[in-house]
Amino acid sequence: MAASQARELEAFWEDGALVLRAPVRAFRRRGLIGVTLSPLLLGLLVPTVLWFGEPDDVEVLVLLALFGLTLLATTIAGIFLLTFAPALSARTRWVLRRTEAPDGSLQFLVSGRGGAVNFRVDSGSRGGAEQNGFPPSYRLVLYDPRGQQTCVLARRVHEPFRAELDSALHEVNRLLGQSAVGHAGAAMHSATKNAAPVREAEGATTPGERSLAMLCYLPVQGIFLIASLGCLVASRSRYVRSAAKQSLLQFVFSLCVLGLVLVVLGVPTALLDDASPLKLVLAAVLALGLVGYLVWNLSAHIYACFRFYQGRPWVMPWLRPVARRWFE
Repeated sequence: MAASQARELEAFWEDGALVLRAPVRAFRRRGLIGVTLSPLLLGLLVPTVLWFGEPDDVEVLVLLALFGLTLLATTIAGIFLLTFAPALSARTRWVLRRTEAPDGSLQFLVSGRGGAVNFRVDSGSRGGAEQNGFPPSYRLVLYDPRGQQTCVLARRVHEPFRAELDSALHEVNRLLGQSAVGHAGAAMHSATKNAAPVREAEGATTPGERSLAMLCYLPVQGIFLIASLGCLVASRSRYVRSAAKQSLLQFVFSLCVLGLVLVVLGVPTALLDDASPLKLVLAAVLALGLVGYLVWNLSAHIYACFRFYQGRPWVMPWLRPVARRWFE
């Protein structure tokens, strides 16, 4: 996994400078999981496959070969993470230093990406946090005095490590001379494009508009589809119409995803002979794929209901290239 996608964050002071990075232990933990958990899982799958088929069957041989390649890939990835954990952590390292300029004024120097990026930020800059999407994760961002994004100090910090994010954000703003701002407040008051529609919606929408927007995602007896079509035709509220457009787009996109799952997994399962052990394996994979599709689609609708009812519109990450402009 790329270093920029690390899920944890630590902040500490070193020689008068504030250092932010993904800790070494995060990469070692993921490497240990890849080295130990994958062999255990495949060790359970191989006897299961051999139980349903003979070792000389072509289908069984293909499955065993795929299991072997998967084990090899995960083991190599785990060894790589364990071996190069310090180097991967260093790639996520950002250093913020407060110094005195020749004219006596304060200046703030920032360096990152292994020293490849070096620049100075203006006095009055601040740190903030933005929500990446669903499932909840956050990124730590540096803003200039005008509220424009300067750089991203941490790209993905997952919800379980929000305390580490708050602590790092506190230290960044303390160094910059700003009051400490928690990640939730920063996400709500950020001046970036992602936060601008949220701020506008909270100040402009009425309880009725928020209720209609919520109905556009209510996953009960197709209410979301009827409500979305009705709001798109009858409502004049931009907030409601944007919610309805995204709901309809999600409906079409989810049908495409379902069709892809059925074509890729369902068709081969239906065409295989009933006596083939591979058919049982593909049927199990198909069932898992359908359950995963159901959980993803249902969770997205429930989370959207919650967000739009609060007046905080949520742009679904997989629809962002198309849907984002509706909320700007």
